Amino acid sequence: MKRTISIILLIVSMLMLSLAATQAQDELTIGLSVPSADAVYYTMITEAELTDMDNVTLNVMDADYDAETELANVTEMMEAGMDALMLIPVDAEASVATVQAANEVGVPVFLMVSELSYDAEEVELEFAGEFYLDTEAAAATATEFACALIEEEGNVIDVVRSMPEEMTEDTMLTQMQALSVALGTAMAESCEAATITQSVIDDVTGDDLFDAIDAALAADSFDVLFGYDSDIITEAVNAKFPANRGLSVISFVYSDDVEFFLGVGDVNAAVLADPEVFLQDSLTAAMTILSGEELEEAFVLAPFVLDSEMFATTRCNGPC
Repeated sequence: MKRTISIILLIVSMLMLSLAATQAQDELTIGLSVPSADAVYYTMITEAELTDMDNVTLNVMDADYDAETELANVTEMMEAGMDALMLIPVDAEASVATVQAANEVGVPVFLMVSELSYDAEEVELEFAGEFYLDTEAAAATATEFACALIEEEGNVIDVVRSMPEEMTEDTMLTQMQALSVALGTAMAESCEAATITQSVIDDVTGDDLFDAIDAALAADSFDVLFGYDSDIITEAVNAKFPANRGLSVISFVYSDDVEFFLGVGDVNAAVLADPEVFLQDSLTAAMTILSGEELEEAFVLAPFVLDSEMFATTRCNGPC
């Protein structure tokens, strides 16, 4: 009898150890690197309520809008033990080093919100997943907001860094190029009385960028400007005042400058990923991928509008 009881206890013990090991494997430590933990928008993301994530330990890393700090934070977290990295990059070029560091030690990287800029022939990066804004839904959201500003009639300028000279069905577009194309379609369908002009500005900086935007705005009397990077937004705001332009500015990017301009009303709105569902949806998709399963469909981030009026938010899930 004692021998039988001992064997039963041994089997139960082994089953419990096996169950504990399985549970331990299901426990995930995920690092989330944000450009700034103090920024209004990123705080909305990190403070959003999560459900059914009891097995996930989420460590938020504040890059303080600095690529070196971003890299140092991620390196320290990887040394402490991290199962995956969710990265909202500080800089399209400088954040490449952060991804390389994670790739070197085999930590899966989920790139979020914005793409990186690098030569794929010279630099090899691996991503477990790339989660970007739903371009068609974001374009519809931005169009609705812009049309309300101009009461459905006026001139809109869409300032982009680059566009392919010729486009076919096989043309590969960057996220911002795809958003610009979707925006043109949405404006034509939903804001027919307005005209939209696409202005392509090459990779110029500083005074040259200001001159390029100022010249583009001088070509017509524009009521609304769409911009896709912080420098374009900054120079668009700077170009408003010398010529006393009554220009509304809508941004598709968030930065410390954009936050400031939103706060003082120089930028009317930013169309961004919805912070209330950002983490929940992204973590769910990431955990599916990490478990070895395939997503049923491509995962995209739902858009919303961050309004300039004391950062009031108007949510919009899917096309509005």
